[in-house]
Amino acid sequence: MAKAAEVYASYLALTRSMASQPKLVKCLLKVDPRYKPAQRDAVYKLLAKLNDLAEIFLSCLKQQTKPDKNESAERPEKLARDVVTTHFVVKAALEQHLREEEGEKFIENALALPLPAQYRALLEGLRFDYMSMKNPNAEASSSGASDYVHHYKALAAQNDSPPATKMIRLAQELADLSNALPCEHTNSIYVRVDKGRVDMMKALIVGSSNTPYAHGCFEFDLFCDKEYPNVSPKMNLMTTGAGSVRFNPNLYACGKVCLSLLGTWRGHASENWDPKMSTILQVLVSVQAIIMAEEVYFNEPGFEGEAGTVEGEKKNEGYANIVRYGNVKFAMLGQLKNPPRGFESVIKRHFYVKKAEILKEVHHWVDLASRNEAAYTGLVQDHNHTWCS
Repeated sequence: MAKAAEVYASYLALTRSMASQPKLVKCLLKVDPRYKPAQRDAVYKLLAKLNDLAEIFLSCLKQQTKPDKNESAERPEKLARDVVTTHFVVKAALEQHLREEEGEKFIENALALPLPAQYRALLEGLRFDYMSMKNPNAEASSSGASDYVHHYKALAAQNDSPPATKMIRLAQELADLSNALPCEHTNSIYVRVDKGRVDMMKALIVGSSNTPYAHGCFEFDLFCDKEYPNVSPKMNLMTTGAGSVRFNPNLYACGKVCLSLLGTWRGHASENWDPKMSTILQVLVSVQAIIMAEEVYFNEPGFEGEAGTVEGEKKNEGYANIVRYGNVKFAMLGQLKNPPRGFESVIKRHFYVKKAEILKEVHHWVDLASRNEAAYTGLVQDHNHTWCS
């Protein structure tokens, strides 16, 4: 080998180059016997044998008391190290290729399932995860928290020494949250927690079927300050079309979320935050089920009495039309064009699996808008004047 070191070095360089190309790496495995001339051994298998010899040779060199330093002696050592490096590169590339191939088979099998099972199979494992919420392009600051891409980063900077009671409670809740989040094609919730600060979270709440929020992915930022769990978490809606849409009387265009559990609205005593009983999961499910519901207009306190009246139903239909339009524009198309960090895979799989269902629903909304009479006055005008004009 040493006599043809340059030739072997070229072969090794070519092999490493093939390993770096996803479409060529499989050529290093056993080639289909239909190709002629027939391959006796896979390239990787031959390289593995060569690697064993190279490692033995290098081991022997280490044991030499007076190793030769001339060029002819150094050439075999250089070639042996080249073999070891190439084997390492190819092995890593093939392992990655096999993992991806298994993943492709899993996805292919999942897509053959009925929609409910298909959705669970492809998205259940993505419900909960940890991520870095720090801005990768920001320079590190003294406080650290200001480097985050999060609505509550300023508040987090003031709460940089969390008490033990808060951290113990969060650890308990997060352990439960990872398995308790709903993941059905009709309604689902996904959560991401910062690796460095578990009191900073992001949630992606998918609107439930048969509501104006259906299939849309609404992003929320959450933060638990030092008083948690004695006080409720903070929560802000981030999917607002840059503050252009009020998606609900209780979901402001600025992102404010009105919910008695959050202490942002006075409800009955049983509806308020209870440090012993209330949880982050309860908050998330309440936003999805209570706020992001079918009767949008009647979520405004004091307007429940208009339900069932001709004028009330017209205004509810008007408010719902605006929500449906904003849902498609910002919670669907907007998320597909610019997926929130940490939820990229969720967005891709969610919309791919549900594409037919979503198209059917959107066509239904268009049909409703043409058939049902809607009013865009009063509260509807006040909340979304831009979309009413």
